[in-house]
Amino acid sequence: MKSFSKGVLSLLLICLLFCVGFFLYVQYNLTPIQKKAVDFVIKENQSIREVARELQNQRVIRSAVVFVLYLRTFKLDTTIKAGDYHIEPIQSIKQLVSFLQKGQDKMVRYTIPEDYRIQKIAQKLAKEGFVDEKRFIELATKKGATFPFLYSDQVLDGNLEGFLFPNTYLIHAPTEEKIIEQMLGEFEKEVTKEVLKDINKTKLTLHQIVTLASIIEKEAQDSSEQAIISSVFFNRMADSMPLQSCATVEFALYQKGIYKDSYVLSLEELKTDSPYNTYQHAGLPPGPICNPGIGAIKAALKPAKTDFYYFAAKGDGTHAFGRTLAEHNANVAKYIP
Repeated sequence: MKSFSKGVLSLLLICLLFCVGFFLYVQYNLTPIQKKAVDFVIKENQSIREVARELQNQRVIRSAVVFVLYLRTFKLDTTIKAGDYHIEPIQSIKQLVSFLQKGQDKMVRYTIPEDYRIQKIAQKLAKEGFVDEKRFIELATKKGATFPFLYSDQVLDGNLEGFLFPNTYLIHAPTEEKIIEQMLGEFEKEVTKEVLKDINKTKLTLHQIVTLASIIEKEAQDSSEQAIISSVFFNRMADSMPLQSCATVEFALYQKGIYKDSYVLSLEELKTDSPYNTYQHAGLPPGPICNPGIGAIKAALKPAKTDFYYFAAKGDGTHAFGRTLAEHNANVAKYIP
């Protein structure tokens, strides 16, 4: 009897270990692994196994087999709807299933490049048929405070210039409000806690960092120069020198209805009366002059260590940097006709 009891106990222990192991295996394979947004299509009459395999291939889930088992166990396999999906990183399988049960209609894509001003964003979106240009500009430049935004305290006079994050987006049934909210939401994702910690280490506010980043974005056509150009501006501010950024003068002209996207400005244009004219006014201008990407924002936070105070455009998208005015004048004579 004792040997029989031991055998039963051993068998029960094995069964228990198997059950625990199987449970852990299932739990592990139901743990999301998605790290970035995924565009995903579920076709009409597509089998749940095909959907699961594609989700596994896109690295949204770990195991197609376990995912199908989960759906069938809880009778969820017939609730998944066809549609074009844009799946952000998920926190749980339940969240994923809930998302796929709702269905999504056809998504449209739009791209906003770095360095675009609000007006240029509106023009592009209007040309693509997504927004009314005037209404978009009105909302983005005057009514920015009406949008839910984590950093709304940094938005001055309702103007969202600098905070409409440049990226490629997918959206369903776009409107001016939905697009603005989507771009603000992307800004919140990109400006992480780590970025905020770096900002807190400086003597600048988020608004000032974005303002500086917008100037860097406009001046640095080659992204590899962003941190160097940032160092030039920091060096000049440290020595109480004006930034003398042509990009800010172009923005001043733009505000007066003169549109000029060129690094060659006349002496008369450099005298333009505006708080955005950093040839006439020391320090940062009142606000951003475009909408910068995360590269320019990080360059504003972590400039390169240089002793450069000047840079001159070579005409090929890069710059010649100078330590002294004499070096700068030589670079101007060499590269700028």
